[in-house]
Amino acid sequence: SAISSFILNSRLTPSKTMKSFASRAISLAIILAELSPALGNDFDQFGQKHCPEFTCRKKDEAPVQKWPMDLTSSGCNSLGAGGISMFGDNDNDKVLTPCCDLYHACNQICGATKSFCDGNLGKCLDATCEAIKGAEAKKKCAANASTKKMMVQFSQCQDFHKGQRKNCMCVKSDKLDDKRKVVLASFYKKFNSANLDKVDSLAAKVSDTKKLAGLLFKLVSKYPQAIKIVKDPKLKKMEDLMNNPKMFNGNDKPTSDSSDDGGDDGGDDSDEKIEL
Repeated sequence: SAISSFILNSRLTPSKTMKSFASRAISLAIILAELSPALGNDFDQFGQKHCPEFTCRKKDEAPVQKWPMDLTSSGCNSLGAGGISMFGDNDNDKVLTPCCDLYHACNQICGATKSFCDGNLGKCLDATCEAIKGAEAKKKCAANASTKKMMVQFSQCQDFHKGQRKNCMCVKSDKLDDKRKVVLASFYKKFNSANLDKVDSLAAKVSDTKKLAGLLFKLVSKYPQAIKIVKDPKLKKMEDLMNNPKMFNGNDKPTSDSSDDGGDDGGDDSDEKIEL
């Protein structure tokens, strides 16, 4: 691959190699940003691809969040194009991890849009860095946050679509209100049972998929324990490559990971039904 060739032919140490590769990746991102107006209407001013929302095939059905929710995050390492954000500052990554976790969860909340999640990530990163004391530490955090925001702008739709398919179910229109109420009641019962009495009034306000998604985003922001932290498989592969780049040459190739992008994530749930 281009990455393994770059590492093998370089005289840099693994640490310097990672920094050099990150620098080239960021430069490429900037070039693509300059060229994005020529790429057509599928890209906005920074080259971010618009990702279609999850929809149901049948006209009398609409998507609703599944319960239990399956929200996972591999942290800041897996943001953006191919996990390039892993080259950021580790200390600042720890500070920014809650923002990254919420971003991954947002993309998996049924009815959310990628642009909404991207925008909220930027706000979270900026607010976190602004709250840091010390001019130098604040400056480093802001630089790291800017890199993450740039990488996210060039991320593809595949992970977003996978998260939506994993968490959306299609429900008949005459059962939508009841199903939304069940989801809210289940969430409060698990994370704040003292406020179960709020469910009826909240359910009355979330009259469509987007409104429920917005409310669930706020709830997950308030109760981040709803997010399961997992190890990013792409990061592990990159770490293996950095530690032993020759493993990707000749006959000593790693076995393919069936759980990687494009694998079977359980099938298309767009026609799934629920009986309340």
